[in-house]
Amino acid sequence: QLVDGFTWTRFTKMASIKTSDLQAVQDLEKPRSLKTWTEAYGVTVEEKGSTTVLTPKQGLNRNLFRGVGKAFDEPMNFSKRPEVYFRIKLSGTSAKRAEVKIRFYSGSHLYESRGKVTVGRETAVSANLSAWKYKNKVDKIQILVKPNGASAWNTEAQITIKDLQMGMTVG
Repeated sequence: QLVDGFTWTRFTKMASIKTSDLQAVQDLEKPRSLKTWTEAYGVTVEEKGSTTVLTPKQGLNRNLFRGVGKAFDEPMNFSKRPEVYFRIKLSGTSAKRAEVKIRFYSGSHLYESRGKVTVGRETAVSANLSAWKYKNKVDKIQILVKPNGASAWNTEAQITIKDLQMGMTVG
């Protein structure tokens, strides 16, 4: 199995998939932390306070997204805090930009917000779940990253995710 936890059957049975673009942001009002990852996809994970450092494993298909996920014991309700914010910085690839996705699952429903960030620069981004009708029962979140094009991660590569939070509005 190339990606731990991935099942093609579950993916093809998704009842709905909604997508949006990641937005550049400054801050959230009334934030609530969402850290502590429970799943890793092609990376090793080290958590330090509100910072998570991912080291991409070598020898995997360069076209695969790498990242982390969190399955919640009880579904999370994002109705009152529909903005999800985090800062991300990537290093260790020849690509100038990288693709970033944040996914939210509610049973067989998927919401994905995606965008591109500049490698070597910390970028604050957010996803807004306001328009997603399943935001009141989110049972899993994933953040996934891969370098643009055919670029690969080198042996010094790191993906740093900071301050994953849910909030009411973006300032």
